[in-house]
Amino acid sequence: MKLGLIKEGTGTYRLTGTGSQITGGVRIVRGHVLFNSNVSVSEVNVLQQASVGGIGTISGTTNIYGILQPGDNGVGRLTIGGNGKLNVASEVIDIPYEYIDYVIYNYNHNAVPKETLERVLACYGLSIDDVNDKIITPSEDEDDLDDLIGGLDD
Repeated sequence: MKLGLIKEGTGTYRLTGTGSQITGGVRIVRGHVLFNSNVSVSEVNVLQQASVGGIGTISGTTNIYGILQPGDNGVGRLTIGGNGKLNVASEVIDIPYEYIDYVIYNYNHNAVPKETLERVLACYGLSIDDVNDKIITPSEDEDDLDDLIGGLDD
């Protein structure tokens, strides 16, 4: 799933406006997202420490592992126009988003292989192209660890 919106911190994010469209999916990791208009989105995933609500319509597949709380500051009606799954057993790995920066840093410093970076990014539905601006391409003349510390003889 290609992501168009990731909600991470505590607090509330409101989607408003007529005929809103989000290219890609929505992943709500923490906090609360309110769909207060008709929102076209491919997929919405609400993780365990998050909630979704509002008074609009979600016209995409909606997987709720967290809390469904229709309304906005009170009772209201939230319509799920696509397929919906409520409190399904989690198939989502909840890794803190900051971990991506940690793995990118270690990849840039040759501490983890490319395969590890790709696996972590895949947990968020991302690819290396999505974080390409954070990747440092090693130059050909960089010293390796043995050159820096003088190597170890047997």
